[in-house]
Amino acid sequence: MREVRVDNIFLNAHVFPCCVAMLASGAVDVKPPINRTFAFDESVDAFKLAASAPFSDVKMQIVLPQQRPSSR
Repeated sequence: MREVRVDNIFLNAHVFPCCVAMLASGAVDVKPPINRTFAFDESVDAFKLAASAPFSDVKMQIVLPQQRPSSR
């Protein structure tokens, strides 16, 4: 996994150690959660699907087209 996001919320100040313990014990599956990928030209459809919040989709991504670096 290349990205991990941990949000610390003051209301639940003691949640972070519990999360770390769950990760260390393997209780949480940290395989990449991206289960749908859309091309940039499918962005509108991707947002419509995300707005419907399907239970089966944890995280979706939109892949931007590659651009050549500008020559100077």
